[in-house]
Amino acid sequence: MLKLTVLNLLTGLVISNSASAQNISVVGTVYKIQETDALIAIKEKAKTVNWKKFMTNRTNSWLKNQQTFLPFATENTIRFHKPLHQLQREIKDQNGQVIYPAGFEFNPLEFLKIPFRVIAISYEQLGWLKDKLKKTDRVLLTNGDVFKARDILEHQVFLLDPQTRNKFNVLKIPSIIKQKGTMFEIEEFKFIPTLEEISEAKLRDKINEH
Repeated sequence: MLKLTVLNLLTGLVISNSASAQNISVVGTVYKIQETDALIAIKEKAKTVNWKKFMTNRTNSWLKNQQTFLPFATENTIRFHKPLHQLQREIKDQNGQVIYPAGFEFNPLEFLKIPFRVIAISYEQLGWLKDKLKKTDRVLLTNGDVFKARDILEHQVFLLDPQTRNKFNVLKIPSIIKQKGTMFEIEEFKFIPTLEEISEAKLRDKINEH
């Protein structure tokens, strides 16, 4: 798709330039261009590129840079977190009067209801989650291949970024988070990986290095 988009763009530019050239008068001696047509050269170069390998390397590099490693929970624990959001700029009313200044902090759970659970897990914990997963759950993966995780769970899976981790105060995994009034209830589950899960994790990390 990327290759076709670039070629279509270049083709459009070439056609546009050719159409404009029809209205330009020729002055002086005209010489035959000996250089290879730019579009042909690009097409020929594109044929020599291993696009599958190129895109795979880009995907692996992107995934590797997005990894978040959190400790496994060593005991079953329930704790609560009060989220606070700070305004980056002031909010004014229709008359231009400042209602809330920049830097004002508030708890968003006082104004909204989150009807789904948020689950933070690592790649090794996908098997643990399978029989606990609900259709409405939002699954956030701390590390590993998010695309393979989607296939394994047959469910949408997203990477856990630092901002979201801080928002939900995720400290250990696996964690299941749900709203309780104006607080987040964070339930951490004791998890001891099996030898098979550890081996799979090591193999995946080795593959991601390349």
